[in-house]
Amino acid sequence: MSPKEEEEYGPIQPPDDFPVVWERPEDAELLWTRDRTHFSDCLPPLEADFWRQAWKGRGDLMEKKKGTQRPRMERINGYLYMAHEPLGDLSAEEIEARKKGQDREADEQRAAMEKLWEEEWMPEIRAHMAFWDAFDLQGADMETLVAHLEETRNRLGPLWDVHFQIVGAAYGAMNKLNDYYKELFEDHGPFDAPRLYQGFDNLTLEMGRAQWDLSRQVVASPGVLAVFEENDVTDILEALKTTPEGEAFLEALNEYLETYGQRGDMWGIRFKSWIEDPSLVLRNVKDHLRDDRDPRQNLAVLAEEREEAVERVRAHLKGYPEKSVDEFERLLKLAEIGVVLSEDHGFWIDFTCSYKVRRLLMTFGQRFVAAGAIEAAEDVFYFTLDELIEKGTTLEGTDLKALVAERQAEMAHFETLEPPPALGTRKKPEKKKEKKKDKAEKKEEPEPEEIPGVVRGSSGSPGKARGPARVLRSFEEGNRLKPGDVMVVASTSPSWTPLFGKAVAVVMEVGGLLSHCAVVAREYRIPAVIDVKSATTKIQDGQILEVDGDAGTVRIVQGSVRP
Repeated sequence: MSPKEEEEYGPIQPPDDFPVVWERPEDAELLWTRDRTHFSDCLPPLEADFWRQAWKGRGDLMEKKKGTQRPRMERINGYLYMAHEPLGDLSAEEIEARKKGQDREADEQRAAMEKLWEEEWMPEIRAHMAFWDAFDLQGADMETLVAHLEETRNRLGPLWDVHFQIVGAAYGAMNKLNDYYKELFEDHGPFDAPRLYQGFDNLTLEMGRAQWDLSRQVVASPGVLAVFEENDVTDILEALKTTPEGEAFLEALNEYLETYGQRGDMWGIRFKSWIEDPSLVLRNVKDHLRDDRDPRQNLAVLAEEREEAVERVRAHLKGYPEKSVDEFERLLKLAEIGVVLSEDHGFWIDFTCSYKVRRLLMTFGQRFVAAGAIEAAEDVFYFTLDELIEKGTTLEGTDLKALVAERQAEMAHFETLEPPPALGTRKKPEKKKEKKKDKAEKKEEPEPEEIPGVVRGSSGSPGKARGPARVLRSFEEGNRLKPGDVMVVASTSPSWTPLFGKAVAVVMEVGGLLSHCAVVAREYRIPAVIDVKSATTKIQDGQILEVDGDAGTVRIVQGSVRP
């Protein structure tokens, strides 16, 4: 190991402008990393507490399954960092035994995934939703509301326990098929296995189609189309109320919101839902007006490609042992189930249930405003869950405006900084005994040749496209994306899905072949290059890019790469 590599291990010194104070001294011994895929922004305390409670579900799941580590999450200067804390002083033999036990349980859960979804997971999700729906938010007194919040907090861990079980089974199923495909066929491309389970419908795609259908209603009605073309998105709602045609469209919009509106554009509880602000949906509808690509046709093409790919594989497998063929069919069926659940669970847990929690928290905000404690209901997100419960019981005569202002200023300060990717201590990994076979097969991969004007990543979705770069640092900037642009982002979540309909290609800083960005790009049949380090800083807005999803490269045609 080189001296430079040796220096990478040990305590990590945070930047001077990013001071870290550990609540528990032993936390400084753990390696804390930022998950930019899910939490790239600076979060207010209540939002962070929500995710910490959700993450507790994953930790509880690991303990229940006798794992080797408990996931931890902490808010440090507004940013969420994650670490893995050892579950006890386990010997190497105990760790190995627990890992094997977890693998066996994961195999069993994947095999029973469809039954679990129908008989256990979805019924539990619906039970949580029924709990929130049955509560009278407006009629409850403050004491009852506080008790309801405490029960809500207790439910977040078990609910997200379900989330992580589904995610583990669904993505595990797709990964298992991918790995087995590589074992069967040496000459394989990065998209050969994923093509075998593409083109299956899910609730996210259904939601997107329904938005496109709304845009067709607009196009079919000259009066409604004129309202969309002549007004800013924020004014469309009121303008539609002035004509019979507009009122008819509003009925369709309300039906859409009733079915799909318990979510927002952004992932989290601090952002407005579509029900609260329908202009967020109207913006997407307006963007679709010039788009004549029916997403149903796109899904049909993907399904046809899938069926052809599966038949080709089955034809190749005719000479293989029966055991190998049966294993392929088993894994294929599980991947088909997994690819649907990977999206559908998010519709219910990540968005619908989170919306119901947001509705409760906003009720607290409204009560705090009425009592004169804060100025706006959204200011409630600057408290922790414990503070909300404590202050809710002693609300009368409380003035919390100064505390809110202090925390707003603190967040505003840290939002201007680039937080370090890791904190704590980076420990040297234990050396594993390498089998002779592994040594013989291990090949040194040559470093790819550096080409001026080209940034490299990994293949996320096949194809080639050219267009101007649109660097988006948050979903709130999504209105800057125009049809034909190349979307350049740090990461995406299900909220970003409607934007893929406008982009000709996507470039993302993080992620793998089964990341949200890669999967959705393949569904929309646009090229994607993922894992492009510092893409949002190296690439400048407006530069003309050539994106090669097959090669995993992005060539800057006009302009230069930033250092």
